[in-house]
Amino acid sequence: DWIPIKKWLIRMEIIKIPIIMIVIVLFYTQQLQYWQLIFLCLSIHTIGCLYDPASRALLMKVTVEEERTTANSLVDSITRGVVIVGPVGNLIILATIGKIHLFTVSIVSYLVSAIFLSFVKVYIHSDIKTNKLKIYRSLKEFFHWLIQHHILRNVIFITVVIVFFHTWVWQVGLFLLVEQMVTKGEEWYSILTSWYGLFVIVVNVIIPLFIKRFTMMQYV
Repeated sequence: DWIPIKKWLIRMEIIKIPIIMIVIVLFYTQQLQYWQLIFLCLSIHTIGCLYDPASRALLMKVTVEEERTTANSLVDSITRGVVIVGPVGNLIILATIGKIHLFTVSIVSYLVSAIFLSFVKVYIHSDIKTNKLKIYRSLKEFFHWLIQHHILRNVIFITVVIVFFHTWVWQVGLFLLVEQMVTKGEEWYSILTSWYGLFVIVVNVIIPLFIKRFTMMQYV
């Protein structure tokens, strides 16, 4: 609420472009090393951690109250659809123009996203004036509040651990395993990821039908 969300979303999309271009340049000059790829990917994911909640916040500012439920459902549907369609698209790119052009497509998608964001009309403008000292004070108050609420603190900690093992251990480990077991491991990995995304969507739809309120043990 204290920053112009639309402008910062556009900036984050634009910042990703030179980061991805570095990967492409290093690849074609045969200077790309593993640690460089890890660092650049970590930078992209860090920006993504800021981008996702900001995009959700922008949704509240570009829709009127009567449209928000429908708009939020539409965004969720598209996001979950991408989980399935994305790996299929990756498979097509890997089988046709090569793995490095996954990064080329990413650059184009970031550029297109920034262009479309520039046309978004914001209906609700924040009247709160930016005050860096107030922001830091609010963050301090939040952390103090979080320490006092041990259940929420445990949920956040468990979520961080699960996300870490899911992204850096399970996904990377699965990819390395597939590479060792079959030929064209990248294509098979994309297929498995697509099926996994479909399974996640089905589980997310089914769980609320049986569990109306999660306990900590159920969440774990």
